[in-house]
Amino acid sequence: NVQVATVDATGLGDAVVEQLVNSTSVPIAPFVFTNDSKSQIIDALTVLLEQGKIKIPVQFEEYHKEMKAFEYQVSKTGLRVFSAPEGLHDDHVMSLALAIRAVQYDYIGGVY
Repeated sequence: NVQVATVDATGLGDAVVEQLVNSTSVPIAPFVFTNDSKSQIIDALTVLLEQGKIKIPVQFEEYHKEMKAFEYQVSKTGLRVFSAPEGLHDDHVMSLALAIRAVQYDYIGGVY
């Protein structure tokens, strides 16, 4: 009953998207990470967490560790650059942000 799959189409992810499109009937919503697009999905995730509309269960320890470590820096040009600190990962944070994006996509009828 999957309504849509939001898939990272950045760099090599483009080939993964193509394979998925050719091998499944599930609608694929490619998502390319740019500084702006990453900021948008992280902002959406942050708002939903702050409003208590989504909660991460305590037993999902990796999500909590990554969320606590996740940070941003302001570049010389004034852009916010989001990432995990050196040596750590942000895979769980980004997967959660993409999942939120997929729900929003489905909720508003397939329009980002």
